[in-house]
Amino acid sequence: MKATTFLALAALSLGAPASAAGIEDLQLVYHATFANGSLESGVDTRNIGALTFGNSGEPGINPSWTATQGDYLITFTRPSSLTGQAVVVGIDATPVNFDVGSVVGLRGTFVAPVGPHNSADVWAIVVGASTGGSNPIIFNPSVGATLQIRGAGARFNTPGASVPATLPDLPQEIYDAIFNPIDPQPFTLELLIDRNTGRGEASLKVGQAVFSRTYEFAVFKADSGPAITAVGARAAIINSSGQPVSVRVRDFQIFTSKRNSDTASGNTACPPEFGCRLAPPINAN
Repeated sequence: MKATTFLALAALSLGAPASAAGIEDLQLVYHATFANGSLESGVDTRNIGALTFGNSGEPGINPSWTATQGDYLITFTRPSSLTGQAVVVGIDATPVNFDVGSVVGLRGTFVAPVGPHNSADVWAIVVGASTGGSNPIIFNPSVGATLQIRGAGARFNTPGASVPATLPDLPQEIYDAIFNPIDPQPFTLELLIDRNTGRGEASLKVGQAVFSRTYEFAVFKADSGPAITAVGARAAIINSSGQPVSVRVRDFQIFTSKRNSDTASGNTACPPEFGCRLAPPINAN
């Protein structure tokens, strides 16, 4: 891809203007890089612990997670006999507890998505948040920032918005870069969830090109909605001809608002929005 094309697309924004508070305004509290196949984070200031493998549990999806050099290869299938539902496989942080009043940012980097591109095929790579846990992944209610593949095209999408995005397909040169079979371009999905306002900001970054959207959530509103209890890097197949989908996950990061004081829980090691588990006090006697 030509560098000038990336530069021309770098400032592209879709939807409402971005909010002043973005992920760059939050603090990094978790960063898993999957070095040596580890699911632990080199940064874990909230004691979330290791990530977990999860899937939506349908028979025949055959999920697998394979540690490669600095990433995890996720592979799975949606059986042709399955109708009316998506199947999901991911690597999640759970349990967490992002309830009304919480602010959380998620970022995942992926490379080399592989799957079917027939006219009826629909599948997606996702950074998402949902209720439930990792086994099975409960994908509804949920919100996400996605690279959605529909037949021979791909688009940035924001499932969980109060108003569907209905965004256009990505430019052909960006599509070609992502799906280059020899040297695929990594891409990053980001999702900011602000439960103080009931709004979110999602983005897809491919090289220097940025596609973003600010919007209101359908379920996770400012003053209502269930607690978010699982966040992660996932892949979903909405419709397919029974062919496998795979993607390599390079890293996963969690950010939280500096406005959420650690002292709100009475303990600086475990603020309430993470539902983390405290170690018992040391007996000095």
